[in-house]
Amino acid sequence: MKRLFPLIILLGCSSNVGAQEADFAVQFGGTLQPIPPGLVYGLNDLQHTSQGVWDAWSQGVKPEGGVVRIWVQRYLGQFSKKHIDAARRAQQAGLDVMLTVVGATGDEYKKSADDSERSLKRPSDTSKWAQQLAQNVREMINAGINVRYIEIWNEPDMPFQWDGTQEQFAEFFAECGVVLREEFGHSVKIGGPGMASGWGLGMLFFEKILDACKRHSFSPDFLSWHLYGSFASDNEYFRIPQTIQSMAETRGLGTPDTVLSEWNVSLPRPVARGMDTNVGAAYWTAVVGSLIQTPAKDALYFFLQDGSWEATKDFAGQSVGAFTLRGAPKSTFSAMKLMGEVAKSPAVPLQRLQAPNNLVCVATRNKQQGNLLISNSPGDILRLGRKFLANTSLFMGDLKGKDSLLMAHLSGKTKFDKLDLSEEWRVPLVELKKLMKALRHEEGNSNRWVTIKLDHSPVSIKRVRLIDADHGNPIASASFRDLFRPYEVGFGKVAGRLAIEELRKQGVSSSEVAAIEQSFLSGSKEIRIVGVSATTIASARATLNRKMAMLKTDLPVSLAAHEACRAAEVDSEDWVKIEGSKILVKVPPHSVVAVELKL
Repeated sequence: MKRLFPLIILLGCSSNVGAQEADFAVQFGGTLQPIPPGLVYGLNDLQHTSQGVWDAWSQGVKPEGGVVRIWVQRYLGQFSKKHIDAARRAQQAGLDVMLTVVGATGDEYKKSADDSERSLKRPSDTSKWAQQLAQNVREMINAGINVRYIEIWNEPDMPFQWDGTQEQFAEFFAECGVVLREEFGHSVKIGGPGMASGWGLGMLFFEKILDACKRHSFSPDFLSWHLYGSFASDNEYFRIPQTIQSMAETRGLGTPDTVLSEWNVSLPRPVARGMDTNVGAAYWTAVVGSLIQTPAKDALYFFLQDGSWEATKDFAGQSVGAFTLRGAPKSTFSAMKLMGEVAKSPAVPLQRLQAPNNLVCVATRNKQQGNLLISNSPGDILRLGRKFLANTSLFMGDLKGKDSLLMAHLSGKTKFDKLDLSEEWRVPLVELKKLMKALRHEEGNSNRWVTIKLDHSPVSIKRVRLIDADHGNPIASASFRDLFRPYEVGFGKVAGRLAIEELRKQGVSSSEVAAIEQSFLSGSKEIRIVGVSATTIASARATLNRKMAMLKTDLPVSLAAHEACRAAEVDSEDWVKIEGSKILVKVPPHSVVAVELKL
C-alpha cells in the first residue's frame, strides 16, 4: 500500500549543541535483542575472491553466522567445481550459502551487443530449468556446503534482464518455487528474485509475483531486493522489509524473510563514488545499522574483493570490493570490523526522534558496557526525492516531462501553479522541499553533533573510536601506501622478482638466471628456455608459482593487520559530551564514531 511518509524534521541547527533536540533515544536498561548475524556478515562473491582475502576478512571481522551469495550465470557457463570451491572458501570463513541462478543455458547474451540482442532469454522449459537448479543445489550439499537460500533469478525488473513481460516472470518464479519445494521441502529457503528496486515499480512487480505465487499455492520463504546509492537508511525510512512482508501476508502466503541480497554505495560508471574511502565505510555502517531497526534477516554486500574483469589498478575506484584487486583492505573493512565488535552484543531499544536520513545509530549492551555506533552518511538527495514521491498515493505519470520544472520548484525558483499539477500534489511537494532543504544542510555540516537521549546517565566514557578521511582509511595512510606500493605493479612481476632472488640464493648460474628473468618479464609460458636446463626451468616455475600463491594468501592478511585498517582511538573530549541523561557525539559527514560507555 502506498502512503505519504512522515517528514523527518531537522531541528539541530543551533550553534548551542546542548540546546539541540535529541536525534535518538536509547534505553540501555531495556530488553536485549540479538542482532541477526546475517545483517553484519553478509557478502556476495562471483567466485573470484582469493583465499587470502577470505582469511583476512574472517580473522578481522570474526563472523558468527551470515551468508554469501554465489552466482550461477548460465549464459556464461554451467555450474561447476569453481562454484563449489568458492562456496567452500566462504564456508571456511564462517558463512552459509545463497545460490543465485540467472539466465538460460545456450543464451548468447552479451552486454556489448545491440539493445535488441541484449535481453536475457527466459527459459523455454521452466520445470527443467528448476530441476537443473535443484541438481546444482544437491551437488553443493553433497560436497558438504551449507546451502541456506535458493534465489530464483536476479533483477528481473532491470532492462534486458528478462526477455518477457512481468506477468511471464511472475509465473516462471511461482512455477520454479513449486518444483523446488517438491525437491527440498523446507530444508532450504526458496525465494527471490533479487529485485533491483525496493520501491515504486519494483513494489508493483513484487505484487504480480505474489499474485502468481498465490495461484500456484507457493509461499516463498524469502523475498529479496537490492539497494545502490540514494540514502543508506532508505530501507528503514520507507519500511521496505515491512511492506514486502505485508504484501505476502495479505495474500495468505505467510510472513517471508526479507533479504537485501545485493547492495553498495555505487557501481563503477566508470568509477564507483567513494568506494575506496571513508564514504563507503560510512554507507556500509549506515545500511547495516538501519536494517537492524527492520525485520530484515540478511544483507549481502556486493562484494568482498575487486573484480579483475573491471579493475586494473588498486584504489582507483574501478570496482566495488571491500578489498582491492591485490588484496589491500579499504575503509569499508575497518567499518566491518567495528560493527562486528559492536553487534556481538545484543541491541537495546532505540528510537529515531529528530535524526534526519543521513544519520544512523546502533546501540548494544554487554553487562555494564554500553556501545553506541553512529554513522553520518549523506546520500543522493534527488534520488531520495523520487522515492519519496513514488511512495505516495499519487500517479507518478503526472510528472512526465516536468523534470526541469519540478527541480526548479523544489529549489524555490518556481511556484507550484507553474507545474500544472492537481492540488493533491501540493502538500507532498511542500514536505519534500522541507526534507531536501534539511538534508542539504546536513550535507555541509562538518560540525555535526548527534544528540542521544539515554534512560540514565553513564558512569564514564571508556573509549571513542573513529573512521573518517584520516582514520581507519587505508587509502589516506602514507605508511600503509608505502607498505603496499611494491605490490601495486601486479603479483606476476612481484612473484617473478621474488623467484629470481631465490634462484640466485640457490646458486643458479648468472646466465641461467638472466634467461629465466627475461622469460618471466615477457610473460612467456614456454616449457623450454634457451640456455637453461630442464631441471632449472622446472624449479624456476615451481618457485614462481609458490611465490604467487604466497602473495595471494599471505599478503592480504599482513596488510589487514596494519593500524590504518581499523577504527582509530581518539581523545573522547574532542568527540563526546555528556550532559545529564544526554550524550552528544560529534559525527561529521562520511564518518563513523563508536563510543564505549561504562553504565
